[in-house]
Amino acid sequence: MSELGPAAAGELTALSDAAYPLTAAGAGDPTRAQVAAELADPDVISLGVREPAPGRQLVAAASVRVDPDNPGVADVARLVVEPGRGRRGLGGLLLRAAEHRLPAQVRQAAGLVLG
Repeated sequence: MSELGPAAAGELTALSDAAYPLTAAGAGDPTRAQVAAELADPDVISLGVREPAPGRQLVAAASVRVDPDNPGVADVARLVVEPGRGRRGLGGLLLRAAEHRLPAQVRQAAGLVLG
């Protein structure tokens, strides 16, 4: 697992398109530039899981956004897993890792007890 930065925007866009083909065909799908801006946002925690094999393809990703106007609030902005890799715990793994990276005041406001 690793943090995702703006350089991963193309991979993340392709992963999202593969996981949600109907959304990808719609007019509201974010562009690569919009995804890069999300990944560069300091209020967003973005994590990904890559294949261990050569090529290290991105197979799952999650982004959690801390509300800058209400620092006690965070929302899951993105959670995507490559088709065929679902139901293996990758999404839960990413969300737990993102929880651990949240500021203390968000964890406290949500009543999260992290071990």
